[in-house]
Amino acid sequence: MRIMIGVTEIGGNIPVVAGALRQLGHQVTTVVRQKNSWWPIEYDVDFSGRDMTIEDVLNIGYLIGTHDVFFFQWARTTLLPNHSDYPFIKRAGKKIVSCFVGSDVRDTGAYKQWYADGRRFLEKLPFPEDPVVNPLFAMRMAELHSEIILSQPNQSVLGVRPYHHFFLPMELSLYRQHIPAREVPVVVHAPSKSWLKGTDVIMAALETLKQQGVRYEFRLLEGLPNDVVIKELMNADVLIDELYFPLHGKLSLEGLGCGCAVVNGDRADYEPFPADRPFWYVNPDNIVERLRQLLTDRDLRIGLALEGVPYLKTHHDHVRVMQRVMDALEQGESGRCDHYPDFFSTGYHLPAGETIPAELQGATAQLIRKWGLPAEADLAELVARGLVSSDILAGAAGIPRWGARPAGQTFDRYAMHA
Repeated sequence: MRIMIGVTEIGGNIPVVAGALRQLGHQVTTVVRQKNSWWPIEYDVDFSGRDMTIEDVLNIGYLIGTHDVFFFQWARTTLLPNHSDYPFIKRAGKKIVSCFVGSDVRDTGAYKQWYADGRRFLEKLPFPEDPVVNPLFAMRMAELHSEIILSQPNQSVLGVRPYHHFFLPMELSLYRQHIPAREVPVVVHAPSKSWLKGTDVIMAALETLKQQGVRYEFRLLEGLPNDVVIKELMNADVLIDELYFPLHGKLSLEGLGCGCAVVNGDRADYEPFPADRPFWYVNPDNIVERLRQLLTDRDLRIGLALEGVPYLKTHHDHVRVMQRVMDALEQGESGRCDHYPDFFSTGYHLPAGETIPAELQGATAQLIRKWGLPAEADLAELVARGLVSSDILAGAAGIPRWGARPAGQTFDRYAMHA
């Protein structure tokens, strides 16, 4: 197939996805409207750094006419402003894959409601306050027009449509596992944003342990290119990533690929899929004791590090990830999804003073009619909370309902509540 990938660069992901699809035999065009200065990449088509011209619009028309599938990562940006290219793509009989990657669809207020155990930590952080309509609009446009959605529960708190799990694709040949197995571990922390990663809490915990006689060498890596960070990871025993998100990001995966025991806030009770993730869980309450256990137990560190590469090969090899995406695309609406979101319909409440515009309430109603709701969702309550238009009540009996969430989900074997 002829596949276009774009149009906002996140973590160097566009060329990784493109490379995987090319290995699978597809023709791929990379297109960018928003670059990332940390990733100096050349793209097949570059619309960045300028206002859109008539020539650009004509080129976009050509792209739509000559490609079969459009893979959009970062839901707030597509080829044309306000997602106005979606109807043209659909009318042309083409397919859209929407890949959510974080704050494109994650609303701060909704996230704090969903991550109840972490709310008291999150309230202390200077998250930007974006009106809920902004991430909600991006999400609903993707949910309405896409053949498949790729996301994760911590991102899709506002979601109503079932979706497939987004496994971050990794070109594993770029990483080399090296497990130093030192008695005195080298510990690395490489925050992209110190406030977001919990750097102050991490540094304070390490200082407490140092004062208590726990031996380690610490390296704080800030503002360094990715290739330099990778070299440091290959020489480290432990990577401490972040505290406030219940699923891992790219740095944690890079740590696994380089042979580190990886510390983060990953929680299987909030993010149960995939199971058995080889991370060492910490939060601001338990970080001192949890780090003490890891930094003083060489065998524990080695055991965690040894699990990293097998886990990556199973879940994050870029060719395997994209084959999974293409299989889901081929199955279409008949395929079984990985996630059936329930928080928006059963637990979310709008912040005081905010409302959802009628057109977005209507879009939510349209999605619910097609894709259904959790069995426990109360439609009348959804309307009363201002989340969906009242006309949905007329056809309530015909709306599909999903079964209850599978029982028996357990906490990650390496995790511990405070």
